[in-house]
Amino acid sequence: MKKVLFILLGIMLLAALIVQGCGSPSPTSAPAPAPTTSAPTSAAPAPTAKPAPAPTTSAPAPAPTQTAAGGETIVLKLSSFLPTATPTYKTCIPLLVDAVKKASNGRLTIQPLGGPEIIGAPSLAEAVARNVVQIGLVTPDNYQGMVPIGSMWGLSQLDPDEEVKSGAYDYVNSLHNKAGLWYLARTSYTYKSIQHNMITNKAITKPQQMAGMRIGASSPIITPFCKKLGAAPVIVPTPDFYTSLERGVIDAVGDPLQNLMSYQLYEVTKYVIEQGYYRSSAIYVMNLDTWNKLPKDMQTALSTASRDVLYQYMDLVDKQIIPAAFKLATDKGMKLIKFSDEDNVWYLKQAYDGAWEDMARLFPEQAAKLKPMISK
Repeated sequence: MKKVLFILLGIMLLAALIVQGCGSPSPTSAPAPAPTTSAPTSAAPAPTAKPAPAPTTSAPAPAPTQTAAGGETIVLKLSSFLPTATPTYKTCIPLLVDAVKKASNGRLTIQPLGGPEIIGAPSLAEAVARNVVQIGLVTPDNYQGMVPIGSMWGLSQLDPDEEVKSGAYDYVNSLHNKAGLWYLARTSYTYKSIQHNMITNKAITKPQQMAGMRIGASSPIITPFCKKLGAAPVIVPTPDFYTSLERGVIDAVGDPLQNLMSYQLYEVTKYVIEQGYYRSSAIYVMNLDTWNKLPKDMQTALSTASRDVLYQYMDLVDKQIIPAAFKLATDKGMKLIKFSDEDNVWYLKQAYDGAWEDMARLFPEQAAKLKPMISK
């Protein structure tokens, strides 16, 4: 019996070994694929070889060259340093949207996102350079750390066509290019009128009486002018103009009069100084890479449309918007302060001398080159 049992156990063990050998393939019969042979050059790349996607916070637009090739609409997002209630925003932006759509036969679309509640003025140019938005409506003195022209563009005595002929446009654009920006066009300008005015709660008859006043503005452009007047400049965000005047934090504020009236500042100020100073330096800047990727015909369409809109708005500003702003101010009870001709000359001299002296100190090379290009 013992012999029989040993024989049976031996048979069962042999059978088990045979079954195990059949169920496990030999290592030499199916080798693991080597990395160099498993992904031939004709195959799609492995997922790990793909570049990491751009951060979602930068919100880049689709590459214009790709969308244009497919016949699709290229969407360019636009943000403004001006609030949406201002005449410039309410007029220029819709005009630009329509003009670009028409000039490009629907292949380009401007998508306005809003005012400084979206991106604040000091950060807007950088956001454009980073392609967070593709177009910004902004003034160069808000990003003078990126483009060294400060407030010079608001001191121009030429119209936009004359700036092109003098070489000023190309020079300013070359400075923008170094910062990853394309200078598209001015946003707002005037043929005849000087665009900025002071409104104040102080009853004065001569500009020399402004010494000691606290004068607010949304950008540093007014700082050297105030110092020349003996006044204290106070940088105040545009949305804070109303409360700053109402609470007596500032005695006056300077900006294009049409904007000041759109903020309903006639409710908290009493006087408008009739003599203006400076012109608008608000411009459209564009992301340089986005501009370069646009097909040439779309670049032409965008440039032509923005230029046409500028001249439409210039005509409106001179003939309708500025006169309407003065009428609204007086209708709401504000009184005009008129200086003598001699005092007007002195007032303007302080405005322009102060600004150019400041620009020559901050940006000596650029001021020396640009001043002759934009002065008469």
